[in-house]
Amino acid sequence: MFYSLLTTGLPSGYIIRMAISLSMILILGAGAYITVKFLKPKLNSNLKSKRIKLIETLHIDSRNSISLLTIDSKEIVIAKAPSGITFLNLSPDNSSGDIADTKDVL
Repeated sequence: MFYSLLTTGLPSGYIIRMAISLSMILILGAGAYITVKFLKPKLNSNLKSKRIKLIETLHIDSRNSISLLTIDSKEIVIAKAPSGITFLNLSPDNSSGDIADTKDVL
């Protein structure tokens, strides 16, 4: 069938365009394969050594939420609202659970 298209007088410009399109698709597919196979595991290995961890997020309503983070051994509570963000620094040596430091942002 392809040979009949070539012999019926199909302009050579179309064949060249099809060849270029096919080669571009193959190059993009090879690039995607290389990215998934070789580069993605290297990117994920760096995430294990991060110091910041999101422990839990509580959504109060559609606009307000509270998140608990740990940075090294410090726990930080972040309250997010449309009016701004508040950081609550919970120190690990404070056994009473009182807020050690409060900082309003925005």
